[in-house]
Amino acid sequence: MKGSRFRKLKAIALISARSAWRKRDFALRVAIAWLIAFCFFQFDRQDEIDMRLSLRGPQARSADIALVQVHPEEWLRLKGSLVQFPKFTRHPKLPDNFFWNSFLWDKLVGNILAEDPKGIIVAMNFSSKKVRSYRNFRDPKVHWLSRKVVAGEADLDRVFRRVNPTFDSKTHITNVAAKIYSDLKLPELQDIKLINYRGPRGSFDTYSFSDIINGKVAGSKLKNKLIIIGPHSVADHEFITPLGDMSRSEIYANTIDNYMHNRWVKTSQTLPFAILLLVLALVTAWITMQYPQMLALVILGFFQIGLIAVSLSVFDIFYYLMPMAPQIVAVAASFMIFMSYQLTLTDYERDQLEKEKQFMIDVEELKHNFLSLISHDLKTPIAKIQGITDRILSRKVDDNTSNDVISLKAEAEHLNRYIKTLLQVTRAESHGFQLNPDSMDINEVIEKVCEELSTLAQAKEVQLKLDLEPMFLIEADQLLMHEVILNLVENAIKFSPEAGVIKISSQDVDGQVIVMVEDDGPGIQDSEVDQIFEKFYQGEKGKSYSKGSGLGLYLVKYFIERHKGKVIVNSGPKKGMKIGFSLPTHSEPESLEGENYHEANA
Repeated sequence: MKGSRFRKLKAIALISARSAWRKRDFALRVAIAWLIAFCFFQFDRQDEIDMRLSLRGPQARSADIALVQVHPEEWLRLKGSLVQFPKFTRHPKLPDNFFWNSFLWDKLVGNILAEDPKGIIVAMNFSSKKVRSYRNFRDPKVHWLSRKVVAGEADLDRVFRRVNPTFDSKTHITNVAAKIYSDLKLPELQDIKLINYRGPRGSFDTYSFSDIINGKVAGSKLKNKLIIIGPHSVADHEFITPLGDMSRSEIYANTIDNYMHNRWVKTSQTLPFAILLLVLALVTAWITMQYPQMLALVILGFFQIGLIAVSLSVFDIFYYLMPMAPQIVAVAASFMIFMSYQLTLTDYERDQLEKEKQFMIDVEELKHNFLSLISHDLKTPIAKIQGITDRILSRKVDDNTSNDVISLKAEAEHLNRYIKTLLQVTRAESHGFQLNPDSMDINEVIEKVCEELSTLAQAKEVQLKLDLEPMFLIEADQLLMHEVILNLVENAIKFSPEAGVIKISSQDVDGQVIVMVEDDGPGIQDSEVDQIFEKFYQGEKGKSYSKGSGLGLYLVKYFIERHKGKVIVNSGPKKGMKIGFSLPTHSEPESLEGENYHEANA
């Protein structure tokens, strides 16, 4: 059992290896496209994060956090100072002690505590002596932060994107939040997180220092909320974020909001995203090889738009960052690589077709040379044989010699007819066979054929009976129609019994010229109706009557179909044969560029 199982596994491995080897070109191109896209994935994705946060629509305001901010001008008015600051967007560095006044701060903290907040964080650095001077300052809900309390550090471009829990973890803002929300049992951060900013400056409910002191903020606006107090537009408290400048208190608010609700931006893991890039490269390769160039480009365009939409939606809903640049590169690189591969294949196939075309031209030239050989080197000796037999028969010879010469002449005529028919088939099937349509009277052609075959009919005492309906001229190749009718009448004479009757009729019915040849011969089986038009086919009865090439009816059907007509057969055993054709009276026959049939038969 183990041996048979091992052999099966070995066979499967060999088959898989052979299949992979046969498709190595395809796999190598997919691998190149994937590698290019994966290199883009390895780049720092901070610009991608900034773009996603900027493109994202407005977020719902937090119901857990509110900000209280104090402007330098506002603080001076509250203190009754006459000092005026210039109207700067951002004020120069001001020490935190600039904003200290025990009475104002006691009133501020007391009014906030009266609204029963979840907690108060003062994001300013005051001395411990100052913050112990009033009872409100010592309330357990109030947390006075020193400069040591941080949320993380800025990147090299001075943009604040990440929270680093290992950066002075004892004084980290998330630890302060964990104390305030001790009932939620928030987990301790273990690794660096990307801040999922809720929006630009002003995305949190913000109140001014003076509004709180003057009691203008009442009701439930501050109840059960975390209140973060800090200055506004002061250089020491301003940071650059992906969504613009924000104060330290706003950075704290976003960090705590992410920490409470686990809204951190989640980045793609290397292995799953590498598999995704491989799938994208494979799908793009299949579409490129399966569809025409423009259609593939349109399909991949919509496919790319769908990928971008999915990537943006996943970020908005699940905060999961799927970098768009590597996905776009995977599709674009795979398309370009396989499009060039497909163009190479197309050029190769075109070159092969050109070679095949040239080969067919050479074969056609050889065929023409062969036809010329038959026409000149075979027909000429046969004509000489016929001439010699006629000259011998014109002299006085004994009966035995006369019979032999007559037999030789008949065989020569049969061979001449066979070669002529073979040449007709070869020229008709040659590349660019050309008809020569002209106005003709079909009845006149029938009468001419009957006149040519009158000697053959008289030899068997067969009567040719004509029933021709007067009709207008039709557009057809007169020489070909002559060959068609000649073959039909000659076959009828061949298979008719001694003293038989052959009826040849023509009529115009619903825009169709119908010519029928009817004999009283043995007929054919129903199973032979389709076979009699095959090349070189001769029925059992045909073999016993007289020699033939088996090409006459094949040519009849071929020439009629070139004229957009149909062959008609009605026969049965011992019922005789009724065969003919129909031609449209108003449509021109099919004409192909190439050798003219009349010139070839000249």
